[in-house]
Amino acid sequence: PQGVSTTAEPSAADVARLIRLMREQSISAVFMENMANPATLQRLARAQGVIGHVVAQIDNTLAAAALLVGRHTLARVDTDIDTLLELVLADFPPAERQRIEVQRLTTTRTASMDLSLMRLALRNLLANALRHATGTAAVALRIADSDEPLALLIDVVDQGPGVPEALRGRLFERGVRGSRSRGQGLGLYIARRALQLHGGTAELVAGAPGETVFRLVLAQDADAGPYSTSGALNT
Repeated sequence: PQGVSTTAEPSAADVARLIRLMREQSISAVFMENMANPATLQRLARAQGVIGHVVAQIDNTLAAAALLVGRHTLARVDTDIDTLLELVLADFPPAERQRIEVQRLTTTRTASMDLSLMRLALRNLLANALRHATGTAAVALRIADSDEPLALLIDVVDQGPGVPEALRGRLFERGVRGSRSRGQGLGLYIARRALQLHGGTAELVAGAPGETVFRLVLAQDADAGPYSTSGALNT
């Protein structure tokens, strides 16, 4: 397939691209052949979820490796916020996508960001919330902004059991996993590192009773940070 190495030892990036290509082609073919078969479509949806999980794990592994060795060059440009949201939501299978409720609390249309890193960070937070929310409960995705610090604020809110006290101090460390985690403990670590590269942070903040709120603070002041919305310096 185009874009995939033909060497005997394909890289992880090659594998990720191949899986995406297979997913796109197989889903399209099966859908066209079985539009009237609900059972087949249900199996297809489950398969899409599994493939999506595999792709996310590969993306996280590649991103963690790049961040750890300091090889990611920040490609920060003025980006349409809705474009970011559309790309992230498209990463989830339909059943999970329908559970995500976007709540816009600001009229801000664009923000300075590295789109690929922000997509990965936000996808990780949403996947974490969907996994820990009670049953098939909705997950809120709130978009707001802040004047002090000057930042775009992205909150991911679920109604799950909350974060165990024993994990709170280590939540964003590499390799730390909750009891429901199926991954390698990289998701929250990558989210915070990605935001710190932007001069911001990822943090667990207080919410309403019964809410678990993770916040991405995307700093817009080039000379600031890395600061949280509480004013604490996160290094």
